[in-house]
Amino acid sequence: MNFSGKLRGFEVHFEIELRKIGVVPKTSRPRHPQTCGKVERFQQTLKKWLRGQPLAENIAELQAQLDAFVDYYNYQRPHRGIGRITPAERWSATPPAINLGIALPTPAQRTISVVAANGVAAAGRYLIGIGAARAGHQAETHYDDTHYAVFINHHLVRAGTFDPTRRYQGKTRRPPRHA
Repeated sequence: MNFSGKLRGFEVHFEIELRKIGVVPKTSRPRHPQTCGKVERFQQTLKKWLRGQPLAENIAELQAQLDAFVDYYNYQRPHRGIGRITPAERWSATPPAINLGIALPTPAQRTISVVAANGVAAAGRYLIGIGAARAGHQAETHYDDTHYAVFINHHLVRAGTFDPTRRYQGKTRRPPRHA
């Protein structure tokens, strides 16, 4: 099973299913410290801790040791990288993620642009109206040939379907009121 078709120029079933539920798959190269370093550091900590334990005689004992490590690591051991608190304390202080109720475009492209003074963000050949109130903010746009989702500070500010007959994708206007 392939978890990514990134190097071959397509998305595999796993990536497509992730996007359907609003998850952006991110891949990295093995032994690449900027992206894999946290996991590799965790594995080093786990191995060091296991070496300090009596040798497990069977899978059940090993699982009990791993469960004890997870409890210690997440609930008892303060971590320097997060202000000398436990991961559980950090986790509980973070608001839960919100399901946006939309599937991200697949295969998605990603553009980061600064919202212009007129409230427009660029995404490929399209210009998307975000609103002048957000001028100067950095907009991250995920899009494909038909759909887009624009985020500012990790918050969804606009999502929709491209009108292929227009370069400018304006905000939806209310119909005029007749007196």
